Amino acid sequence: MKKIFKSIYLLIMFFWVGHTSAQTYMFNVESAAYEPIQGGQALVDDVWDDPDLAIPIGFSFEFFSRTIEDLSLRSNFNIITLSENTINNTFSLFLLFGADLVDRGLADSIHLSPITRKLEGDVGSRVMTVEWENAGFFGDLLSNGTSTDFVNFQMKLYEASGDIVYHFGPSSVTMPALAYSGLTGTTIGIAEDYDGDFDIVNGEIILLSGDPSDPDVNTDYMNYTLDATIPENTIYRFSRESTGTIDPEAVRGEDYFYPNPTTGSLCIRTDLKEEISSPVRVYAHDGRLVKQLDGATSYDLTGLPFGIYELRFEINGKIAGQRIVLLNP
Repeated sequence: MKKIFKSIYLLIMFFWVGHTSAQTYMFNVESAAYEPIQGGQALVDDVWDDPDLAIPIGFSFEFFSRTIEDLSLRSNFNIITLSENTINNTFSLFLLFGADLVDRGLADSIHLSPITRKLEGDVGSRVMTVEWENAGFFGDLLSNGTSTDFVNFQMKLYEASGDIVYHFGPSSVTMPALAYSGLTGTTIGIAEDYDGDFDIVNGEIILLSGDPSDPDVNTDYMNYTLDATIPENTIYRFSRESTGTIDPEAVRGEDYFYPNPTTGSLCIRTDLKEEISSPVRVYAHDGRLVKQLDGATSYDLTGLPFGIYELRFEINGKIAGQRIVLLNP
């Protein structure tokens, strides 16, 4: 028999995580109008609760250290978690929506909540989308006998950039304690090399917490959740670092901007003014994009907490970077 507290299961799986020297993915929050899939392939054709689905991506997709062709929605994970489709019990995870979802028509055996896949674009720049439309919450159904609350969301995988996008559409969550199993919001993130035998993550992990419009990015093993339901039209983007275009010696060994350390003000070296293109992106130690700088020769980091940041920018058509120490003024 299904249990209401079953949705806590995957959260517990993240309590142990191996530490790595750097994050593979950068995280950013964006906003764009939510557009439901038009057409596409129906992945379910009847009422569902914890379906077990194999989902082809349609192209080879690099996810952490793996190259994957297919996704699996596993019925033993009752929250919405996609992984590579493999019989091996160690795999990487897209933690898309940490709540126990069901077809809103489950009680009446009427299919009301499509799950759809669509592949679009030309070879080399294809986008694969999986969408949960009008999905209800198991806690709501169990307590009230009906599915009043609902959510809509998509995951997109981009062939050209390797980006992972979670896009959230219209929702109504009037009973968050039922929707999120006693928590204030859902759990969102990605994880590398989850070991199903020991319930640990051996690689990198990114989990979001706090304000869903501007979440904190966590790379440790705590039980993180958002403080509220994610607003409509919110995009969570995980962008892969394009290591093939970065000159590692430039990142470590050359100063493009000065002074370093700085209390906030930065200038481009005089001999590089014509070579560095805006914008200059500023990333925190956890890989989170915290500021984007636009300007000709000088920039301002004031307003950021003191610490170590990495600047990423284009110079002569290549991506380079520089670590900056921001001092407390």
